[in-house]
Amino acid sequence: MNRLEEMQKALYEREYKEKEKQDGREPFFHSEKNPVRGAWGGEEFPPEPPPPPEPHKTLSLMKKIFIGSAIFFTLAVAFAAFIFLRGGNVMSSEKVAVEFAASITAAGGEPFAFQVAVRNDNSAKISSADLVLEFPEGTRSADGSNSQLLRYREALGSISSGMNLIKKYEAVLFGEEGESLTIKATLEYKVDGSNALFKKTSSYQVALQSAPISISVEGPSETANKGEFELVVNIVSNSTAPLQNILMDASYPFGFSLKSSSPRPVSGERVWGIGDLAPGASRKIKLSGIISGSEGDERVFTFRAGTAKEAGARVLQTAIVSASHSILLRRPFLALSVIVNGDTGNEYITEKGKTLRVNIAWENNLPARATDAQVIVSLKGTLYDPASIVPEGGYYRSDDGTIVWDSSSSGELASMEPGARGQKSFSVNVRGSSTGAYSLKNPSFTISAGISARGPAGAGESGGAVQTKTTTEVKLLADLSFLSRILRVGGSFANRGPVPPKVGSETSYTIIWSLSNAFNDLTNTKVFASLPSYVRFMNNISPSSEQISYDAVSGNIVWDVGDVKAGIGIGGVPREVAFQVAIAPADNQAGTIPTVVGEASAQGDDRFTGRQVTSATRPALTTKFGDASFVAGQEIVVK
Repeated sequence: MNRLEEMQKALYEREYKEKEKQDGREPFFHSEKNPVRGAWGGEEFPPEPPPPPEPHKTLSLMKKIFIGSAIFFTLAVAFAAFIFLRGGNVMSSEKVAVEFAASITAAGGEPFAFQVAVRNDNSAKISSADLVLEFPEGTRSADGSNSQLLRYREALGSISSGMNLIKKYEAVLFGEEGESLTIKATLEYKVDGSNALFKKTSSYQVALQSAPISISVEGPSETANKGEFELVVNIVSNSTAPLQNILMDASYPFGFSLKSSSPRPVSGERVWGIGDLAPGASRKIKLSGIISGSEGDERVFTFRAGTAKEAGARVLQTAIVSASHSILLRRPFLALSVIVNGDTGNEYITEKGKTLRVNIAWENNLPARATDAQVIVSLKGTLYDPASIVPEGGYYRSDDGTIVWDSSSSGELASMEPGARGQKSFSVNVRGSSTGAYSLKNPSFTISAGISARGPAGAGESGGAVQTKTTTEVKLLADLSFLSRILRVGGSFANRGPVPPKVGSETSYTIIWSLSNAFNDLTNTKVFASLPSYVRFMNNISPSSEQISYDAVSGNIVWDVGDVKAGIGIGGVPREVAFQVAIAPADNQAGTIPTVVGEASAQGDDRFTGRQVTSATRPALTTKFGDASFVAGQEIVVK
């Protein structure tokens, strides 16, 4: 066998290799060849070296992550098993349920019944449980008391594991038709071993399928600028149960002035008391007024009806229904205005005993001639003196207080060309002291004027008749009277010091201020005066309930009276206050009559007219006191 064949055999035969090992020969592919000795005897072999240490094996990152995940999973499973087996002491709010059962719609103004179910699915009880219900604004109790119901709390106590409580309730809901209302239920509770308060809340939406009240407005769709018109508001109960404490309020557009109302408002000029409405009952409110603005303006009136907070209240708490009415302002076919003593407003403020000159001015704004015109003026009220009315060119009907001008008394009214204008006049006296004015409260009278004529077809109502109305109210201003006196002997205080006053010595006096008020109530009433620098305010006031303030720097003294009712001091006792002052004359005042209190006057706000009223100014008070015992010369300072 040659060398090549021997190598091939060595590659493919295991036995060959083993044989070589047995023969002690190195394999043919060994890199070194050692000489083989023929004899091995007597030769020592070196000791075999120790085996090399095995290499240190390290864990890969993926193996570490896998082992950690396995440990975490094992612990989580063990904890879950512990919780599941032990679970009696673990509480969850998710296992407390608060649920509503009710209709999704309700009739406004009628009792609405619903149920609230409370369920505890925890394995332990909950304690100190309260169910709190919150209702929408305007809700009323259904127990017949008609009391306001915004929040209701009921104590439920302890609720055992697995217990399901069902509570039944009723409430009367109010709102506009189609409005969505929300009722909210909150369960407040505690758990054993904790003082914390837990809550579970649920809400329920209910839609009002009908409003308990309907409201409608009747009136013109357009009116002449500054012309008088009337609106009628109808309120009807749609409820099958009685409605209590119903109010209506109004929102007026800019430029509107209310002239009259039937019935009268219960608060200001915007709130009416409807009271209680039986099922199907209705109420009607008539308003008349004047609105001013620019030609083409549209003005919107809004009326709301609903419940008051409580009986006798004058503020609308919850609006149940609302209605609006629009009026377009146009240029009047026949312009008309009332002018009182030169003023053209819809209100005129006067004083008692005055004579008023009234002009009724008209103008034809039609594009064609107007014929057969008539001007009628009606006076209503107690403030004017009927016997004093003097018309110019017309005639006065005393039986109904009406003044009439027509084509028979005035040729210019028989035919009025386009753009024609004119005036009719009369005079009237306001009642004075001698004609019973002081017996009146909030006195006023109205001057209602109207003009009618026949114009071209289509200009106005049937047959071309056109008319315009306007009203002016005359109000009487409150009559505030103020008096001041100085006394030495009389009055509430004991005065001391020499009379006549002496240089270097102090002499005291009593000052008395009196107020009387006729016609209208006053508010924010005050009296103003000042004391000279040589006069001392002694801070003695009677009665002590009256408020008098004194500024020692400026010397100003003010009596803050506040409200003064109409009629105070008119045929009765006036409103009075007394205070004490003292004077110590200087040398240069010897032989003079010194001033003790400067000029004084009173003022207040008239509730009826909205104007400020001022009394006549009273002259300064001197040492010339007003007691009956006064002797001439006692007012002059001596040395």
